[in-house]
Amino acid sequence: ETWINNRYINKARRKLNKKEYKDLIKIGITGSYGKTSTKFILEKILSEKYNVLATPNSYNTTMGNVRVIREQLKPEHQVFISEMGARKVKDIQQICDFVCPNIGIITSIGPQHLETFKKIENVVKTKKELIDSLGESGIAVLPKDNEHCFNIYKEEKREKYLYSLSDHGSDVYAKNVKVGPEGSTFKVVTKNGEFECKTKLLGEHNVQNILGCIAIAVALELTNEQIRAGVSKIEPVEHRLQILPTNNGTTVIDDAFNSNPVGSKM
Repeated sequence: ETWINNRYINKARRKLNKKEYKDLIKIGITGSYGKTSTKFILEKILSEKYNVLATPNSYNTTMGNVRVIREQLKPEHQVFISEMGARKVKDIQQICDFVCPNIGIITSIGPQHLETFKKIENVVKTKKELIDSLGESGIAVLPKDNEHCFNIYKEEKREKYLYSLSDHGSDVYAKNVKVGPEGSTFKVVTKNGEFECKTKLLGEHNVQNILGCIAIAVALELTNEQIRAGVSKIEPVEHRLQILPTNNGTTVIDDAFNSNPVGSKM
């Protein structure tokens, strides 16, 4: 099985190495939680400027990425977004070895999959594999509000962006966050100025996910108007804080996909 898998991995690698993909922007997303939501948010925002392909649903394994590259990636795509999941050390490295991302974002690091990782230090080491795989001209994007991620940010020497729900020296942050049944509104502050955003997504943690995507959009030179338009078009991911319509006055919030201690608290 490993031999067969390696054949397909090498085919995906050879495809990405073809000259028609030499200018392809490859973005890796990982994290203990928030990576799938962040992927769909980023796809929607970057689509305001680029032709984007992202791994579908919760495709985040080595072979899931291989399949998307081999079956769906076309020369007309300008950006490929790879969600990278892990259950053991070196899982992310294996994906990075053939995707070779230009940009990496870690959404969070926390106590998840400890049945295989055993301790949080192994989770940190594995998530950091994404940042370590970036070339010298790579861009690292990390949240200020996660202690493990902030420690990685402080050690990073490449171009980097820090995002946060509050300032504290962040490159991208939010002000005046308001959350209600219709979604969330907030003001974004970047090096390109301030602008208002409105989204259907619920919860401050989703605002934080959006801020990470905005940091990438800033790095890729989207205008404030393009970013604002993209944020307004984001739809909730199925089973992740999704409001379900009812006809009896009850508000049903479906968050049944999966969770972890931090996500459940949020």
